[in-house]
Formats: sequence, C-alpha cells, structure tokens
Amino acid sequence: MNQDQLKELWRETLALPSTAKLDEVATAVIELYSSDSQFGEHIKNRSKRVTNSTGVEFDPNNFGIDAARAFVAHETGFRSWDDLIVAVERPHTTPVL
Repeated sequence: MNQDQLKELWRETLALPSTAKLDEVATAVIELYSSDSQFGEHIKNRSKRVTNSTGVEFDPNNFGIDAARAFVAHETGFRSWDDLIVAVERPHTTPVL
C-alpha cells in the first residue's frame, strides 16, 4: 500500500461507506505507517489533535488498530470509532461527510 493507493481507498470508502471498508482503511493506515516514513511523520504530527479529539492515546512505537481507527474517525469528523460505525450502520441518523 502506498499513499496514492490509500487515497483511492479513502475515496471509495467515503463514496459508499461500510464497516468493512472502514476497517480496511484503518488496516491500510497501519501498514503505511510502518512502511512509509513520510506518512508516519504525518501521523505523528497529527497525533496530539487526534488524542485530544478522540481520547485515544498515541504510542509511536506501537501504532495498532485502536490508534488507526481513532485517526480514521478523526479524519471523518467523528469523536470515536464507535460514533463513526453507528453513523455508517444507521445512515439516516448521522451523515458521514
């Protein structure tokens, strides 16, 4: 996975969001974090804002699924992964972007 592929996955996911696609994005964020130093720095630079918004602590040496999901939720305007998933599963109650 590279940054262009992640951007395309984001576009596809936002066009037709689903829990499975959002999990795929979170997994791709983890993969790219560990393989692309520029992307890793981008995540580290945003970590304080994401932690303040979502309450999920960021450990740069152990970037796992909880942190990746927090970043995905934050990037889509939600305070938590659970709030994002509820919005996707009940699309008539809360719009996703």
